Amino acid sequence: MLVRQIPGILDREISFTLIGEEPVAMASRRLGINCPVGLVIDRPSPYIMVAMNDRGKREVKIFSESLGARSVAGTWILKEGIERREIGDAISRLVSIPSVVVGPVVLANGTYHATFYYSSCDSERVSEISLEIFSGVDGLDLTYMGPARDPVQTLRSESVGHSFFYSEFTCKPADDVVGQRNIFGRDWVRIVKGVFTGRDLMAIYRPDGSGCPVFMPSPNEGLSRFNWISMDESFVPLLSVHESRGETIRVGSVFLETFKRPYLLSLARIREIFPGWDFTLCSLQEIEN
Repeated sequence: MLVRQIPGILDREISFTLIGEEPVAMASRRLGINCPVGLVIDRPSPYIMVAMNDRGKREVKIFSESLGARSVAGTWILKEGIERREIGDAISRLVSIPSVVVGPVVLANGTYHATFYYSSCDSERVSEISLEIFSGVDGLDLTYMGPARDPVQTLRSESVGHSFFYSEFTCKPADDVVGQRNIFGRDWVRIVKGVFTGRDLMAIYRPDGSGCPVFMPSPNEGLSRFNWISMDESFVPLLSVHESRGETIRVGSVFLETFKRPYLLSLARIREIFPGWDFTLCSLQEIEN
């Protein structure tokens, strides 16, 4: 499972909790809802996509419909802006650090639990910004800073009652793209930094045999287009890691069971757009407890 390589590349982890004040957080608190959250990095401010399961809770359906949420396989997908400017600024500052990657984010009983991974090469900068954020945002608590833990286990332990899938697909970009896609040649691993709305993939690279991981935007048209299509389908991966070996790129992602159909639809569409890239689904399996 490619995503389990994250602690071997980014050796540090920091986690926060934040007491939510917006409507979806208040509904979570009132109805006892526990759900994963997709954090989308956009300008001028990040926003969230919340997946609320409505099984057995009529109030969730009523609340979700009142906000114009989209229903996908028994789950309501709500897109909500981050209204508190200091929180949006804090997220933007943290992810601006080169090696910082957005990890699992969960909303539980009105409180957000957010995990970020980073390299010890950036420890001083992460410490500096984290302390400034802690002192400047009401309701924020720093709950963990230390060695990176298994991201899949973190997600499962904090998202009780949800089923997650892991999937891998491979593709073979055109020769001109393979040779020019980055400065690291054909053998590397990269962790997708998060879901960004810009054109390029934002990722942390570990070239074979290197020391500190390197941040670099990637202008890979095929995989960037896959991201855009995925967002159109309301699919937001919770974790994503790519591995390049020779001519082949392998893409591993963790996502909610709810997003299985949107994920497969996105892959089918990208195959049609880039027929020569040999997009091939290799693995699709539920993650066991």
